[in-house]
Amino acid sequence: MGEFLVTDDIDFEKLTPSQQARYEWALAEYNRIQERNSAPGMTTIAPGVSPLIKHRPNPKSRLFARLLQGKPPLPVPPPTSFSYPWYELIEDGFSENVSLDGFADGFGTPVHQGIRLNQAVWKIMLHNAAAKSLMAFSLKIAKTKSMVLNPQESLEAARILAAKPEWVVQHGRNPEFRLYLCRVKRRGRKDLLMNGLLQRDFSGGNPKLVQIVEPVQAAAKPAVPATNSLTPKNREGLNQRIADVEREMAAVGGRMDHEWVMVECDAWCLELAS
Repeated sequence: MGEFLVTDDIDFEKLTPSQQARYEWALAEYNRIQERNSAPGMTTIAPGVSPLIKHRPNPKSRLFARLLQGKPPLPVPPPTSFSYPWYELIEDGFSENVSLDGFADGFGTPVHQGIRLNQAVWKIMLHNAAAKSLMAFSLKIAKTKSMVLNPQESLEAARILAAKPEWVVQHGRNPEFRLYLCRVKRRGRKDLLMNGLLQRDFSGGNPKLVQIVEPVQAAAKPAVPATNSLTPKNREGLNQRIADVEREMAAVGGRMDHEWVMVECDAWCLELAS
């Protein structure tokens, strides 16, 4: 049990009186949950699918903070969102902050069985015909590295999305969720959000301008950090990013005058399945 203890770097005096009163209970409960979650049968979501990411035993743990607030632990580990426990999804039953990162063939799982959402693998329980078409299209463009689809890819994807792809997915022993396109509001550069191109995860379609937030004028030359301490791989990535920025700026005459706006567009949502 000692390997799960959370005792370092916690300033007990900075806790509120109620948190101090719960501290011993929260610590014991945290360790109990970690041991339960590491038991056989609790570490994978399906045969061949990558292991669940355990809650890291440190003072910044969301689980430990939750316990200090007096909130009960969930019956099973929640899904993760970019490696952090996604309590809000389980408790609210809905989220519009979903990134479809691809399908799980790269994890040794058939593409029709696994889907990556916010960098976590979910098991596909059901899907409709449009979802099957989108999975096949995703594999077709998997080797491209751009953050957005090109015009031809965007048109092809838009035709598939018009048929309303939908999945029923599940993470671990949590409830099943519907994954589908819904309308959300996003804030960003007008020239990027209103250019008619879909994002890499097929979101951003059918944008409608809601509000102009503020005009922004970027420097005519991107800032370049020192590269002498970078690894060859990191230096290669930085050089590629600089080239991308310079190419974009060259296309607008060396200046990047643009407006920041609020738009309504299509994006992925997760909703508790009935």
